[in-house]
Amino acid sequence: MSPVIAMRLPLLPLLLLCAHSATLYSQSPYSTPLSRVIKNEDGTMRTVQVDTNKQRVEEILKSATGAVIWRLVNELDDEMQPIHGVKFDGQDQVISRHKYLCLRGRTEEEEIFDAKNTYLAKMVYFYDNKGRINRIDHYSPTGVLLSTSKSKGGTVEPIRREVSSTPQTPPPKPR
Repeated sequence: MSPVIAMRLPLLPLLLLCAHSATLYSQSPYSTPLSRVIKNEDGTMRTVQVDTNKQRVEEILKSATGAVIWRLVNELDDEMQPIHGVKFDGQDQVISRHKYLCLRGRTEEEEIFDAKNTYLAKMVYFYDNKGRINRIDHYSPTGVLLSTSKSKGGTVEPIRREVSSTPQTPPPKPR
């Protein structure tokens, strides 16, 4: 995974964005049972398990040594699209809650809340004509655009551009 450019964001939303955006580079259909393991370049491994009977998807990210970094459990609606989820840390403590807006068979928006249901962030997903995520806009709780992740070679880089939350003063004109 590419290094994250320094930002003026609280640590938790940044970690949530990086973990989630790196894994969701394309919208996966959850209509069939599935169990797969994906080994990442940094040695971490992500396991995805789809249980269509329980209408649930569980993703687990483990370190190269096998320690659980986080676990995300998403509940699916009748069309097998995520409606809400809970993310746990390696000690199985709730770190975030997620609500999804799915249209046209893919996730369009995601709202992220902390363990106490305080609204943290909103992510809006944009897709190319093949249904792959090509951009994710990350908004503050007040609706200010904080950052944009862009697609690069089929994956979404964590942070490519910072958007200031305050108007920029233009530099003085040269004399």
